[in-house]
Amino acid sequence: MKSRLLKLLSVFIAVIMFLPVQATVAAAESTPTDAPHILGDVNGDAKVNLTDAKLILKHIVKLNLLTGDMLKAADNNNDNKINLTDAKRVLKIIVHLSPDAPDPEPEPVQQKVNLLTPYSDHGLGKKDMCEVTADFAETVPSSTDNDKNDPNYSPEIKGSFDYIERKISKGGNYDQDYYVLSSGTKVATKNVKKFSGFVMPKNKVSAYDATTANSVTDLTITVDWKVPFISRVGGQNFYTGYENRPFNVSSFTGAYIDFIFYYTSSASGSFEIKNSSVIKSTQWMTNSNNGTSTLRVFFKTSGKYYGYKAYYSEYNRLVLSFNEKPTLSNAVVMLDAGHGGNDPGAIGTNGTYESSVNLKITNYVKANLQNRGVTVKMTRTDNSTKSLDERQSLTRKSGSDIFVAIHSNSSTSSSPSGTEAYYYYGFSKPLAQKVHDRLVTAWKSVYSGNSSMLNKVNPSDGGVRFKPFQVIRIEDCPAVLIECGYLSNSTECGKLCTDSVQQKLANAIADGIVDYYKAQ
Repeated sequence: MKSRLLKLLSVFIAVIMFLPVQATVAAAESTPTDAPHILGDVNGDAKVNLTDAKLILKHIVKLNLLTGDMLKAADNNNDNKINLTDAKRVLKIIVHLSPDAPDPEPEPVQQKVNLLTPYSDHGLGKKDMCEVTADFAETVPSSTDNDKNDPNYSPEIKGSFDYIERKISKGGNYDQDYYVLSSGTKVATKNVKKFSGFVMPKNKVSAYDATTANSVTDLTITVDWKVPFISRVGGQNFYTGYENRPFNVSSFTGAYIDFIFYYTSSASGSFEIKNSSVIKSTQWMTNSNNGTSTLRVFFKTSGKYYGYKAYYSEYNRLVLSFNEKPTLSNAVVMLDAGHGGNDPGAIGTNGTYESSVNLKITNYVKANLQNRGVTVKMTRTDNSTKSLDERQSLTRKSGSDIFVAIHSNSSTSSSPSGTEAYYYYGFSKPLAQKVHDRLVTAWKSVYSGNSSMLNKVNPSDGGVRFKPFQVIRIEDCPAVLIECGYLSNSTECGKLCTDSVQQKLANAIADGIVDYYKAQ
């Protein structure tokens, strides 16, 4: 009730401030003035309603001055003044409160938190440390002897601090230099700044607020300092599949996601989850043995989760922002035409660059989706060079709801053909499956008269696979990479370079995206 009163008052003040003077005066002249007046009934229609509140506000801002009985009725607290108090009293009557009821307290203004940093002495000594300087610094397990990406280890966000144990130089199983961190991860040296820092006190985390608006649910968390944390989906089974890689999923069945905060001794407070279609509840868990606290976020429905974004707000609080997955009509789809510029990708048997084929198909997908009312963005619209880091960054900053990278395949053998779809996080598998199913159908129609090619359209393993392509290693939304067909197969290359087949494949990709939204 109180919130409704505040909203009414703010709306009417805003409306009155922007009404043209002529229209306001005309409206006032049309109000009845010959009926008996009661306090608050400004226009004398024997009712106290929004019209009376508007007339009082118009008088206050001098758009239409009241006189006579209207003036007397407007002064409904008899203090010989017409001001916001009179308007608020009328609004209270409208929402069935006593006009003398106390005004609702305004929403508290969020206070900025002064975070601790290792650049100040906390009396605990010093140690080699690093600060994340990239927007997102990918991490991999420190326990392994390689730098293979693992979906159970999410990136650290800019400004996070950690302690350095040692450095691993490029070579062997490593494609770049890494720091091994005390939190149990490794991070590329290029993404952090090393320095001699002051050892930090144990961190504390607490729930601050939970809101759901504009297809996003935000959990806001207060921290003492920017500790490293990782996210990990629970309730999901994996199997080892293509290229002997783990983390393949038969279907996405995730029931919750854990946010594990390192160097943290306590967690407190609760989130009041309202109106979220994704999040059901939350739970704090603290492990004193390894110095971590975990925020477990339970999904409202197992298998229904669409990514999150983590960042520090202007108030120095950590925000975990969960995608509520809007309907197709207000979705934002990011399309990524693979390669481009000084990276032509694969070269077809007829000399055609993969980057050119990818862009043509992507443009057809864009046109198809836009014709359905979908908002579409592209990482490149011409033959320009875009690094994988740039493509990831564009996706994260765009607020996209899904990401689809469009490629054409190649092999050292001229035999392979067909289409494949790849995902990194398990929650992207449903999108990969829907798009792949449509592409298989499209290729079968293309090869309806060619039995040898028809039999190779769909690989024996189903063609929907886990693979840690960098461009799809993003947490924000379902992200997939599509291999439309093989440019190294002369028959398939000829088809891929044909405008009619490009349109057919593009329509299949667009249909798969639509199918995904319908299924969810």
